[in-house]
Amino acid sequence: MYVCTVHIAIELNSFYSAAVLEYEMRGFERFTNRRQVGSMTGLCPGIHQSDGRGKEGSINRCGIGIVRWTLVEMVWRLMIWQPQYPPVRRLAAGLVKGKRARKRLVVQAARRLAIDLWRLSTGQTTPEKLGLIMHK
Repeated sequence: MYVCTVHIAIELNSFYSAAVLEYEMRGFERFTNRRQVGSMTGLCPGIHQSDGRGKEGSINRCGIGIVRWTLVEMVWRLMIWQPQYPPVRRLAAGLVKGKRARKRLVVQAARRLAIDLWRLSTGQTTPEKLGLIMHK
């Protein structure tokens, strides 16, 4: 359902971003779960594990660079146009002061946005359930 991605892009004034995501990801319908979507973006944390214990590191960047860049750009736009969207709520409210913490929140929100766009495209959810306000 490519229409959902385009509809979100219209709300964000981001036709180019929707086209880039659709082209580079080759359609969201080909993914069967959210982990596949996250892995394709390269926004997932790398895991360092030994002897049953481990910790998460920085993002692994094992995905498509232009997709990462586009999703981050869309998050910054969401911060302006959809500040009530849960992943960007803390960013939009200005509660995070540090540059590093802000960048981490942007990456987290970009990963969540990619998964939410996949859920919208496959018909698993609606924009209202995600906290997005759609204007007609």
